[in-house]
Amino acid sequence: RDKLKYELTVEGYSKGINQMLFEIDLYSGKFIFDTTVESKNPDANNAFGGVAFLGETEEYGEQWLYTRFDPIQLIDLREYQIKEANLYLPKYNDGNSFLDSHKMPISWCSFGTTWNTKNAFSEFMYVVRRSKKYEIVEVTDVVSDILRQDEPTNAGIVIKCHNTSGSTIVSTGDNYLFPQILAIKFQNN
Repeated sequence: RDKLKYELTVEGYSKGINQMLFEIDLYSGKFIFDTTVESKNPDANNAFGGVAFLGETEEYGEQWLYTRFDPIQLIDLREYQIKEANLYLPKYNDGNSFLDSHKMPISWCSFGTTWNTKNAFSEFMYVVRRSKKYEIVEVTDVVSDILRQDEPTNAGIVIKCHNTSGSTIVSTGDNYLFPQILAIKFQNN
């Protein structure tokens, strides 16, 4: 077969850039559904983006990450008692913003959610913990709720910046280089 050739041009937003992130991802079945919404592009989202710039940036304004799990993929865990569940978000920088997670009261759509159409979050859940390589989001209540329901649904959470300056860059559910990790600890019976 004849080989196809493509030429790609990648440009940065500002002059003098000394670092750039460029990604090409392929889609496969997912466990974590998410999308970013941002104030600078209020009618768009990035449902397939591999990276979120949580907090405030010149390019995106304020950005939040809506995240939820596919409850069907957790169904085999119903017989177990959850002790703790944490979502590990690989991070790309030592950002100066601190993140919070908030529980969503109703379902949302990865493709239809934008800054202008986003659902309000309700309950503050946790301050996101930091480690050297990860932002760690406790999701024990979310996973426990999914496993308690006969017909599991999951409205998920919103992860957003606690303070108003700076940003923290993390992987999303579509990142194949540094994937998110859901770690679940079970109670001893």
